[in-house]
Amino acid sequence: MDASGYSKELAHVKRETSALKKFFGTALSTATGFLAANVIGKGFDLLQNNIGSTINAASDLNETVSKTKAIFGDSADAMLDWGDAAFKIGLSKTQALDAASVFGGMAKAAGLAGGEVNKFATNIVGAAADLGSFFNVPVEQALDDLRSGLAGEAEPLRKYNIFLNEA
Repeated sequence: MDASGYSKELAHVKRETSALKKFFGTALSTATGFLAANVIGKGFDLLQNNIGSTINAASDLNETVSKTKAIFGDSADAMLDWGDAAFKIGLSKTQALDAASVFGGMAKAAGLAGGEVNKFATNIVGAAADLGSFFNVPVEQALDDLRSGLAGEAEPLRKYNIFLNEA
């Protein structure tokens, strides 16, 4: 998926829908057509916003896929396939791959390589989903807490009955 050019297309769509909105608004702005013109105008506004949101989401996913490929290298395809099933743990593909990329980067910094990086990242993201469910917290919060814990902060993990000490 290539997000380049989406911004230009969004601007074009906005211009076109604005022109259509103006045309219909003028044509239907008589006393009897005022209500219809208002409804059509709101519909075009909604269409314009939804198209923009969709393009932004596609662009975000494209950036996430690029990041995933950079972090996981030859194992990236397996991670992308895993991301397709992220809805099973309550995350979008973009959210799951972003989280996995964070933990994958941490795994690489700790000396893991290849499939071990994938395994570590997917296990941690899966554990976050389990913790979120068990302790009734959003998965995103559990992911942040696990990331903080792996970075050396003990406090965020205590709410999950995970206690780190020097021993």
